Amino acid sequence: MLVRRIARPLLATAFVADGVDAVRRPEAHVDRAEEAYGRLAERVDLPTVDRRRMTTAVRVHGAAVTAAGVALAVGRAPRSAALALAVLTAPVALAHAPWP
Repeated sequence: MLVRRIARPLLATAFVADGVDAVRRPEAHVDRAEEAYGRLAERVDLPTVDRRRMTTAVRVHGAAVTAAGVALAVGRAPRSAALALAVLTAPVALAHAPWP
């Protein structure tokens, strides 16, 4: 029980920090998202997305990650929060995968 009280907030801290950074300063996140979207668009026929919409998408994603991280840290529906973090993090992990 004591380990859960310590481990959940420690794990959630990284997600909350990254989410807040994406909401407050989205430029670096948008650059990485545009690069990943460009690589995907080469393989699949996707419409172009302007920078303003990509910035909005990055900020919404950051806010969702922050909310799920805070929910995990305070212990509100920790399984649902962990599932939400996994679902929100999977596309980011795939976008930054080492294979081309």
